[in-house]
Amino acid sequence: MNIQDERTEQEKKTYNILISASRRNRGRYANEQKSFKFGWACKNILHANKIFNWVKNRNDMKFVKLHLDRVWSPKKDDVVSIFKVNEYHPAV
Repeated sequence: MNIQDERTEQEKKTYNILISASRRNRGRYANEQKSFKFGWACKNILHANKIFNWVKNRNDMKFVKLHLDRVWSPKKDDVVSIFKVNEYHPAV
């Protein structure tokens, strides 16, 4: 599994509410076995709710989920990117 996480080890303790989603259209990667997953790490539930709705309304995302307990287990072949959401994010 290839995980790219913008958070530092310290930030993983405070940005611990995750919204996960899968890319709806893999484009040129459609024939590959890899799946592209995305996570948005939030500091508080208010930001998490706004990001959840923002991701849910995107046409390119599917299987949007909110993880309050930091448990998210992508498959071993997935390519995962986790973004840190701060107060400057357009959806917040």
